[in-house]
Amino acid sequence: MKLQSQKTILILSLASAVVFAGFSADMPVSASLNALKSVTLAELPHQAATLVAAADEKNLQKTVEDVVKAAVGLNPAAVLAIVGAIASETPAAAATAAATAAALVPKFATIIAKTAAEAAPKEAAAIVKAVCQALPDQYKSVAIAVSEAVPASSREILAALAAAVPAQAVFINNSLAKNKGPAPSVAMTLSTPSPSFASLRSGGSPYGVIVPLLGTKTGGGGSGGTTNVIDPGTGGVVSTNSDYSTPNPTPASFGLPPG
Repeated sequence: MKLQSQKTILILSLASAVVFAGFSADMPVSASLNALKSVTLAELPHQAATLVAAADEKNLQKTVEDVVKAAVGLNPAAVLAIVGAIASETPAAAATAAATAAALVPKFATIIAKTAAEAAPKEAAAIVKAVCQALPDQYKSVAIAVSEAVPASSREILAALAAAVPAQAVFINNSLAKNKGPAPSVAMTLSTPSPSFASLRSGGSPYGVIVPLLGTKTGGGGSGGTTNVIDPGTGGVVSTNSDYSTPNPTPASFGLPPG
């Protein structure tokens, strides 16, 4: 019911003249556009999928990008049908189709990604990676929506998200490592705030409290030896390359962005 409501809102929003003008104003003249202009709006999704299916593997990505831009430019309200038709006819094109469409209509990136995943479920992880690389600020909603469409791919979706959004990689990979059995819930994993370096130094790490006094000095006496700071939560050891008495780890030591 919720998805149907979102689709209805999307169609009404994209059908406006303002949006249509925004797409068509900068639309490049291309073979894809010329081919799609000759069909009715109702036939547009099918014709777009046919053009993509006819492309050879070498030119597939460029063809998908051109076809999606041209088709959505001609009928923005059909963006879901266009992406769905392409993904269903040529699953290997699903990720590029979704990412291209999402970049054109970023407000609806989540439902576009979910539509593509429903049409090509085996490409769920690739769809998440492509859309999140195009719109990294929407990584949570996109990943959760796709996992709802293809729950069996939760582990692959999280791995793809880690690759697409490097700032989340340490946190996500740690969660995957802790769950060797059933795949962790994407929604639950992403609902836990990822750590910043500041939180690590203040004892707010979800992996455990980092206590500098647990460091063990190696590499010779006096200053300049290597201090290993141990995270009690994981047993992980991080070399700080500083004196034992004044360990000074940096964000890079933990693979994290500055806090």
